[in-house]
Amino acid sequence: MMANESSSSSFVIIGGNERKIALEQQRHPCPRCHHAASVQLTRCETQLVILNKTIGKPNNMRVRYECYECHWRDQQLPDE
Repeated sequence: MMANESSSSSFVIIGGNERKIALEQQRHPCPRCHHAASVQLTRCETQLVILNKTIGKPNNMRVRYECYECHWRDQQLPDE
């Protein structure tokens, strides 16, 4: 991301933004790092920013399980 640093607010020439939204309260054990409750079902939305305007990309949403400790992610949890 490039920005003009001469002002207090930044002007983005080109960049991106990813928003993560937890879809469930329940947490699961991670199959990689074995943390007891670090995996959660998450929806990620990606947006492109060009000349300080946010542009929604087509098919910019995905739903998957993500571990907040080791960053493991997959479409489904492995069988326990």
